[in-house]
Amino acid sequence: MPLTKRLIDVSLLLSAALLAGCGGGGGGGEAGNFTMTEPASASYEAAGYSVTILGASGGDCYAVALNDAGDVVGNCLNGNGGTDAVLWSNSNVSVLATSAQASSINNHGEVAGWLDTPAGSRAFLHQGFITQLDFSDRNARALAINDAGTIAGRWSSDKERAFVEKRGTMEEIAPELNAYAVAMNNAGQVVLKEVRPDSFRAHLWKDGVLTDLGSLGGKFTQGQDINSKGQVVGWGETPVGRYHAFIWENGRMTSLARTIDEHSSAVAVNDHGQVLIRAATATANQNLLWENGVYTDLGHFGSAFAEVTAVNNHGQIVGWLFTDTGKIRAFLATPRGL
Repeated sequence: MPLTKRLIDVSLLLSAALLAGCGGGGGGGEAGNFTMTEPASASYEAAGYSVTILGASGGDCYAVALNDAGDVVGNCLNGNGGTDAVLWSNSNVSVLATSAQASSINNHGEVAGWLDTPAGSRAFLHQGFITQLDFSDRNARALAINDAGTIAGRWSSDKERAFVEKRGTMEEIAPELNAYAVAMNNAGQVVLKEVRPDSFRAHLWKDGVLTDLGSLGGKFTQGQDINSKGQVVGWGETPVGRYHAFIWENGRMTSLARTIDEHSSAVAVNDHGQVLIRAATATANQNLLWENGVYTDLGHFGSAFAEVTAVNNHGQIVGWLFTDTGKIRAFLATPRGL
């Protein structure tokens, strides 16, 4: 299969995992817009990081989340046209569930995600074994789990619905909105994506209180992640139709774009306020780390192309890249000296 086609396929699967479909995408530009060429060889290194290529359980693989112990979850394409949810721990890869997608892992090693069944999506919790959530007869996806074991996500019926679930008790939240949950922190703050007829909007929910995160002047706002301080990152449309990475805190949304013309998306933030950004210009895609106003270009970790997806509190970064043999593999980048 041509590399560009495989790149588009994996980008779409990754977007589904991160944004749960329905109006997502946009922030960093579609990777498939760029022609990728494999390097003759690759060292898989980035300045200040050592890079580990994570093993595959089947076909192409990508990582979506990690915890502070460096355990990584993600998904590998299987031979049936779908994905298997996988866990990488201590250099070993384990299949958690077949025909499934993992979305999040907490510091106790509990994993949230969903099963892909003929009847639709079924939200699950993995604690050494798979448990379908008690509303799994609905079309549901678990998209976030915190250290208390509380799960947040989406289920669909006549509209989009957001839920939180803790140890068997499910609560629908923000029922007044056509919205679903995309991220959550240990304080129980939940980032919601409201789907409107002509746009979507980011909100923050906590104990029944909704906060509209505002915008960068355009109609579209997408929250992607939240840390323990309540800082939310994502992307928003500007008045001239660009998509800029943002950080929201203390009631204010601030653009993290370096120029007016770039498209960018903040995909993750850790508790130290380090923000992962994917940015696209007319000539290239970049992976950036933003901290206290300073941008670090992470490059593509020695490969032809890479995309970052998550960062933990030790500054370890995961994502996926092209290997020098033409494979798409998940990777873990660890700051040197850690």
